[in-house]
Formats: sequence, C-alpha cells, structure tokens
Amino acid sequence: MPTPRMNIRSINGCYTCKNRKKKCDETHPQCLRCIGMGIQCGGYPPLENPDSRGVMRRARPILPATGTKRGTTFKMVMPGSTKYTASHVSSSTTSSVAAGRSQTTNEERNISTEPQGQMSTFSQFPDPPSQPGHSSTADTTQTSLMQQPVVPTQSRDMGYVTGQLPASSDRRPHGSSSGSSAGASSLEIVHSHTPSNHLEEVHIHPSQGQPGPAYGVPAFEHTWNELSVPTQSRPLDSLFSVSASGSGSGSGSGSRSSGSLPSLSFSPSEDEESASDDEDPEGVGIVMCTIPTPDPHAQSNTLPFVLQSYARWANFSVFEPSRIAYQLRDNILARFSSSQASRNRVILIANAITAIGRDAKFTIRSTSIVAILYDEAQQSIAHVTSKQPASRRELDIPLASMSFDHLVEMLLLQCWSLGPRNLMGLMHAAAPVFRRACPEPPEQLVSLPRILLESAFHHRQFAESDVLLTLVSGRSMFFKYDVSFSEETWDRIAREDGLQWLRGLPGQFLVLLAWINGLCEEFGTNVDPQILAEIENRVRSARFAPGVSSDPILTVRRLAVKECWRQTVFVYLYMALCGAGADDPRVAQAVKAFTRIINGVKPGHNPDTFLLIPMHVVGVAARRRKDRDSIRRRIFGLQKGANSGTPPHTALLKLTDIWERTEVENRAAVMAMEGLYSEYQDDMEGVVRGAGPSASAETQKPVKRNIIVDDQHPFDLELYISSYKGQAAIKRLRFIAANSATLQADALRLAIDQVKSTNIDVNLYHQLVTEYNALPSVHKQITLDQDWMAKVKTAKDAEGDRLQVELKTYTTNLIKESTRMAYRDLGNFYRSFGDTANALKHYSKGRESCTTAGHVLQMNMAAVELLVEQLNFAQIYSYVFKAESALESASAGGAGTGKGADKADAEYDRARSKLQLASGIAQLGQGNFQKAAWTFLKLEKNVDDWLGTLVAPADIAIYGTLAALATLSRSQIKASVVESDTFTYFIEQEPYIREIIDAYTNNNFKVVLELLDRHSSRHGLDVVLAPHIGLLTSLIRDRALVLYTTPFTSIRLQRLADAFGLTLFDVEAHIVRLVREGQVKGRVDANEKVLVATQVDPRAELFQRALKAGVENEATARKLILRMKLIQNDLVVKTSKSQQQRVGPPAQDEEMGSIVEVQ
Repeated sequence: MPTPRMNIRSINGCYTCKNRKKKCDETHPQCLRCIGMGIQCGGYPPLENPDSRGVMRRARPILPATGTKRGTTFKMVMPGSTKYTASHVSSSTTSSVAAGRSQTTNEERNISTEPQGQMSTFSQFPDPPSQPGHSSTADTTQTSLMQQPVVPTQSRDMGYVTGQLPASSDRRPHGSSSGSSAGASSLEIVHSHTPSNHLEEVHIHPSQGQPGPAYGVPAFEHTWNELSVPTQSRPLDSLFSVSASGSGSGSGSGSRSSGSLPSLSFSPSEDEESASDDEDPEGVGIVMCTIPTPDPHAQSNTLPFVLQSYARWANFSVFEPSRIAYQLRDNILARFSSSQASRNRVILIANAITAIGRDAKFTIRSTSIVAILYDEAQQSIAHVTSKQPASRRELDIPLASMSFDHLVEMLLLQCWSLGPRNLMGLMHAAAPVFRRACPEPPEQLVSLPRILLESAFHHRQFAESDVLLTLVSGRSMFFKYDVSFSEETWDRIAREDGLQWLRGLPGQFLVLLAWINGLCEEFGTNVDPQILAEIENRVRSARFAPGVSSDPILTVRRLAVKECWRQTVFVYLYMALCGAGADDPRVAQAVKAFTRIINGVKPGHNPDTFLLIPMHVVGVAARRRKDRDSIRRRIFGLQKGANSGTPPHTALLKLTDIWERTEVENRAAVMAMEGLYSEYQDDMEGVVRGAGPSASAETQKPVKRNIIVDDQHPFDLELYISSYKGQAAIKRLRFIAANSATLQADALRLAIDQVKSTNIDVNLYHQLVTEYNALPSVHKQITLDQDWMAKVKTAKDAEGDRLQVELKTYTTNLIKESTRMAYRDLGNFYRSFGDTANALKHYSKGRESCTTAGHVLQMNMAAVELLVEQLNFAQIYSYVFKAESALESASAGGAGTGKGADKADAEYDRARSKLQLASGIAQLGQGNFQKAAWTFLKLEKNVDDWLGTLVAPADIAIYGTLAALATLSRSQIKASVVESDTFTYFIEQEPYIREIIDAYTNNNFKVVLELLDRHSSRHGLDVVLAPHIGLLTSLIRDRALVLYTTPFTSIRLQRLADAFGLTLFDVEAHIVRLVREGQVKGRVDANEKVLVATQVDPRAELFQRALKAGVENEATARKLILRMKLIQNDLVVKTSKSQQQRVGPPAQDEEMGSIVEVQ
C-alpha cells in the first residue's frame, strides 16, 4: 500500500495569496481563490535561471501587483541635454457606471525592459544639486541613462463618481481625497475616475545652503498629477497635504484631501498580535514597500526601510490605512528626494517610529531622537512667536503653518508612549501657532466645519486632538470653536472623509462634541432644552460611510467603531451637558447599546485600539457588572493596556476606582465628579522632561466648567494672589488662566511678572508669553525679552554647575555634613524652577549623609514642603510619616532645660503643625473630607513661614469650614469651629466664612447656599478645592435638608423650596434621592408634593435586629463546623515555624480566632 503523500504548503502561489498568507490553488493564469474572493489575482512570479543544483526558483516580485489605475513615469533631466523618459505602466482598472451596474475592465500588464533592480527600489538617490540653475555639458547616451538612478512620478486619478461596490477590491482607495459626489449615500462606495492623463512637471531642488556634488549630478524633474511639491519641503504639509485643485478636478468640490499621522494613537509593540488579526489585511505594506523587511543598516535599503516603518505605523495606528497608502507612499518619496535636510528628517522619524514601536516606553534611543525633533520644533515655534503678526493675514499664515508642521510631528511621537497630560504640554505650545495659521481674524472664532472641509491635515489634527482631550481629561478646550453650519455644510461633512480614516470618528460627531464642550464651558448644565433636543436629534440622525474593505470582517469592525462613537456622544451629552447620572434611563440605554455592539465584535487590535477613548467615556457610566467586565477585558486585551505605567492602564485604574467608589458610596457616577486622568496628574508629571517641554511645565487640575466672574460672582484677582509668592503664586495664576476666560489675560500677565521676578525659569517665561500672545482678547502683545532670557539662562547654568562641582568635591572628600548641605542646595535649586523629580531625588539622597535626627527631619521637611507645593497628594503621606518618625527621635534626644531646649521645643512644635497642615491638604486633595476637617480644625497657628509660600490663612479657613459643614454634625461644628480658639484665628482672615457658619448654626440654610453660590468663583479657582467643590456643596445641601426635615412628621415641598431658595422641581429631586439613599426616613407624595416621615415601630425594629443577629450567628456556626470538618479530614496544612515568624499566623486562624472571640 503506497504511503500517502503529505500535503505540503505551496510556495509557488500568486502574489496576492502570498501577501495575504493564504493557500493558493496555483491555477493559471489567475488562481481560483482570488476570483472566488472577488479580488484581482496578482499573477505569478517568473522562473529564474536554475541554481547550482538545477532547481528552478521563483523570482521575487519587482513591484507588488496592486491592480489599481496608476501610471508611473520616471523622468530625468541630464545637465545640458534634452529630456529622456523611461516609463513603467502598471496594470490599470477602469470603472464605468451604466444601466445601474458596474463593469470592470482589466488591461494587460506592460512591463518595461529596464534592468532588474532599477525599479524595485528607489534607494540610490544622489544628492540634488545645490543650485537649481546649474547645468553642464554631458554625453546623454542610452547607457548613461540606464546607469543613472531614477525618481518616481505618479499619474493620479483625482475625479470621483459613485457606484456600487465592484467585484474587485484592488481599486484605488478613495481616502486619498475628501471630495465625493453630492448624491453618494452612506452605503455607496466612491471610486477613482480620471478624465485626462495630463501630467504637470515640478522641479525639486534642495535648500540654498546644501552642498552639491562636483559634477555630473542630474537635476530631477518630478512630475505629479495636480500635486505641487514646494522647493523647501515642509515637514508634514508636503508629506500629507494635497492641493485643493487636485480634489476638485473631477467633482468640483474644491475640498482638500490629506492623510497623515495621528496625535492620539498609541503604537503597539512588535510582539502585539491577536490570533484573529492579520498584520496587513488590506495589503498596505505591499503598496508602501517590498517584502520581506529590508535591513535598515544597509545604505542601499534606506528608502525601503523608511517605507516599511511608515507602512507598519499605518497598519497599527490608522483606522483605514488603505485610504492613504498610495498618497502616503508618494509623499514620502517626494519628501525623500526633495533635499538632504528633508531626507534626514524622514529617516529620523522612521527610526523614531521603529524605536517607539518596539517598546511602548521611551528608551534612550527613542528619547534622543524625539529630543532632536523637539528642539527643532521649539526653534521653529520661537522663530514664529518672536515676530509680530503681519498686518496682512495671508502673509502670516504660511509662516505659521510651516512652523506648526513640526509640532504635529511631535504630537505623533509623544502620544505613542505618553498620555493626555503630557500631550497637553505640546498642545499648549502649538495653540498660538495654530491660531496664527487660521485665516479667521483674531476677534473671530475658528470655524470647525471649515477646518474639516478645507484646511490641511495638521489643522484638522489639532482640532480633533483638542476636542478628544477634553473628553478624557475634563479640561477646557484650548479654543472655543465656531460650530455653526448650514444643512449643505452638514451634508458635506457626512459625505467627505475629514479625519474619519484616522481614528474612526465621523466628522459630524466631532462637530457635535465640540458644540457640547463649548456649551458646557459657557453654561454648565443650564442649557436651553431646545438646543439639547437639536443636538440629540443630530446624533441620532447622523449618517456616515461604513468603511467598506475587501475583508468583510474589517468592514463590520469599522462600522462597529463608528456606531460606538454614536453611543459615546449620547452618554457624553446626557452626563456632561444635561447633568444626568449613570442611573439615568437615557444613559443606561446608551451604555447597553455600546456594550452590545462591542460584545458582537471579536476582540483584537482592530477595533479595540480605536475604541479606547469611547470605552473610557462610557466606562464611567457603566453600572452592570457584565458591562464593566466587557470594557475591562477589551482594554486589557491590548498590550499597552496591560503594561503598567502606560496611560490606558492608568485610565483603567481610574475606571476601577470610580466603580469601586460608587459601589461603596451607593451612588451613581456623575460626570462632574469623576475624571479619568485628574487624580493621576502628579504621577504622570515630568515624564517627558527628557525630550518634551521644560521641566517647569505643569498640568493643571481640570475643571470642566468655565468659571464665570461677574458682579454676582466677584473675585479680586490681585488681592487674592497677593497672599502667595514664588511657585505657589505661579501655579495658582496658571490654574486661573486655564479655567476662567474672564481672568485669563490678567492671570497670564501676572504670572509672567512673577516668573521674571524669580529670575530662574526661562522656559516657563517663554511658554507663558506664547500663551498670552495667542489670546484673541489681547491687543498689545508682549515681546520676548531675549537679553533677560540669555542672562538668566547663563546665570542658571553657572549656578547649577557650581553646585554640582561642590557636591562632587564634598563627596570625594567624604565630608558628610557638607555633602548633606550640597544635596540640600541642589534640591532647592531644582525646586526653584519646578523640577520636582530632581529636587526630590536630591532631598532623598541628602538623608543618606545625615548624622543626627535633626538633619533627617530637616531633609524630610524640605521634601514635604516640595510635595505640598506641587500638590503631589499621593507621596505626601509617606514623607510625612518619615518626618514624624524623625521628629519623635529628635524631640526625645534633645530633651533638656534652658533657653536652648525651649527654642528646640518651639521648632519641633512648628514642624509638627506643618506636618499636620500637609496631611490636611493631602486628605482634602484625595477626597477624605472628614479627616481633613478634623486635621484643619486642630491646626495651630504657628506655621508662619508656610503661610504665603504654600497656602494662605484664608485657604485654611475655607478648607476646614467647608469640609466640616459637609461631614460633621451640628454639635461637633459648634464645639470645634464656633468655640475653637485656634481655628478662629484663620476664620477672621475670611469674613464671609464667619457668615456661613453663623447661618448654618441658626438653620438659615438659604443664606448658606446663597453665600456658597456667590463665592463659587473663589472656590472654583482654588487649585486644591476646585476638583471637590461641587461634591462639597452637594454634601452641605444634603445635610442641611436632613437637618431641616428631621423634626417634621410631614412637610410640604414648597416650604422646603422657600427655605432653601431652590425650585420645587430641584427640591423634589433632592428629597427623592435622599429617601432612596436612606438619609431621610420617609416617603414623598408626588401628587400633593408632601414629604411624610415614616413612623418607626420600636417592637418591629427590635425584632428585625434580632433576626439579623440570628442570621449572623447561624453563619458563624456554619463556618466553625466547616473549619472542624477540614481539620478532621487533614485538609488544613500548618505552616512551618520559620514561615510563621516571617508572615505571622495563618489567615484562617486569625479569622476563626476573631469569630470565636465574638461568640
């Protein structure tokens, strides 16, 4: 019986099956698998000459077969000669629409007779000539032509028609242009159509300062169909932007298409691969470069390596990479061949993409690359901001746009490994340049619909990043956009791509999200119901293209992502603008629809990567355990979500914290109280200092609403800031500028004066001046003081070098006391310009050289002061504990009599009060209001040197009083607040606090709420109190309602409304919620609007307690019986004595011991 032959996988299949990693049936001339899948077969490679063993090998493909309508022309102009052209025409596909059906015609492939390798790569580019007009006499023979390298030129189809989906998916992607016909529905696919094959010739030359070869270097003539390449290649505009005329030749839309790199994408590592995900399901790598991956270290493989890097980025970071594959490749080729400087930058970016792609965290290599790019971007920004805006806008826009391109590249590279907090630093730097690059006058708002339809990629990218960062961080947008549109504009946004190919966010939803953000910042939750209804109808009726792909699974995934965005906008609308909680039926319905969609799609890199932001927003409102588990599994399914320290992982921790906190407090999540990144600001601060903004750049606690300052809500900025100095004043001024449009200009101007008075932080001064000059309300801009900056920078560098030399000298000489003082001085030096990480590091190292408990206390107190100044609540506790231990040792060791001992005791008492103040601020910052209240109420007034440096006396009065009113009983407030001798000193610093206390103790709750509302601007602009003032006010109102209703057996809700100064609707909602939570014992008559107290039966209550005790005793007995049976059957293994000494008694024994003790 013959042995059956094994089915060996064929290696001789067609190009298409090989690239798709599928089994080919090797049917000639076209394989049946490709025909059955509805895609065009790429053909088979020819046989090469036999090798040494006589085996015929298949040749590697010269160019990947794409089957798209493209013509590639290589032109070369030899100096002093006529033009010679060698053409290579690939297969083309023409589509015609007739009689309601689509007919596809495939032309024969014409392969040129140029030598092998001449067209396989474009890596042998010579340096372009230094002068465009340079020419010399040369012999132009056919041989010399074939020996010269070539530059590709592309003949592009720019028109569009609409029709049904053809059988072949090897068409030209329509994502390369944003235009489409007016009649295209959401299910129709847009195809390329070329009315003519006219080619325009564009000469590409290097910059003036670039050296050229001595002789014989050809000047390249790069022909491009309706695409212009500037003489000096700009970073991203030349890489991704297409002129408006190009997209309008066929459709007449006049819109501009562009494709580019995202700012909110997170790059996966090379090892990340789902079993269900194909690395390149749509053949983007085939379009971009050759397979296999070339060696990046070989000089001849430079361009293939660059193309491979960008192709890998496109597959992992772009929602629909097939739409931009051709355009991305062509623009990289144009940029690679334009000049040496442009070529070097492209290579640098490719190396950065590769380095960051291998590791989600910055390595030394990736940090150095990003630092080089960042320095170049900073120089470009400084060059623009140092100049006054031109009198004519059309002259100022090109300069700002060129500088803005560099920032967009930094947005791309930074966001791969960092999160929204660090991305905001880059957005801050880019904001003023973005405004100058927009054509709207300074007094006019930037039109978001115009940006989506007409602007270049980098404008659209900045606007989208600005809107999306608001969703996940809660901060206000950098600009308030004009979102007004006509019905025609609304339909154009739906038809055209915009940035939908980038993240899967349809343009209509982006406009609606910006609209919601603007209304929320201006009006909070007091929005006209008609506007809310209009936004809701717009979200419900929004239509978009499904994103059809040759792979039907990808089509379903992309449609699922866009539908998930719809539900996300619903959740954000109801919670942020309507003030609804997670228990609202509308929110619950949207969450249910969202989870139903994601559960119907298999997990994987696509679509989960593009659902990160939607999952974070919807996750806040998820209440059911199965919904939360679905979101948690999706995020952890991504490698970047599973790695600790990455922003998605941090956001997931925050979601988990919200879920646990709402369960413990037995309440529904509210968007105004929950923030995804706000409480992790300090942990993420300083991550980018190696290659990002200055070390002093800080991120502020986000406040969702724009704090209004007017006659009803007064706030004296100059009087308020006069209580602070140094870094405390600067930090508060920057917070006010970021959260109040009314005081933004004044706060930035005062912050600039504060920075100049410190004479230390040049980078922060430059950033503040840039932000101030970018404000629309500023008519007289501030000119950078370059002489002062140079002087301060020189002095700062000299001081830093001196301190480093002193430290090295003392360390070498082993002088401990001098070494400790050197570490202390260096810590103070870094602290002076906000470098928290280095300052804390040197304070910690100084503890190693301490010889006494007093020295240890001094170093720990310096660290505590630094952490309080930077509001790093998470680390304050650990250093307070270390300082308290050192304080006990120092006070015990220095006990004695005399003047010296009294002075030491006074110092120790002052240190003890400072540590108590630090603990109170940390407790308030982390939302532990009751502990914070007791800490502030017991605080002594001997913290003089911290008052003004870290906090003001009025701050202590406000913090302690509001926390006490929200958590303590009336008797406790009278004893600890009204009758306190120590806390009265702080209350006298803020007179209205005394009025609030008196009104509360006298049951005049209407006055209490009115005073809280009147001074809400003061509370909302406090950097410590702002994230919690909404919750504190709600707790105070709830406790007041409980106190007021307790004596009554029944009370009309209208009387409550009059007593509290609220509307009847609001009072009814609050009372119903308090009844459900069990704080008010009663029931509400909704018809009569009466609250009736529940009569408690003492006997029934005693009987219920007895039943509960019986159930608990029964459970305890069952545990004891189970324990006895386990021991009886030798199922309890005792630990060894050595292990018991290390870890203590077993948990089971402890538990049972406590149970027996209770009995």
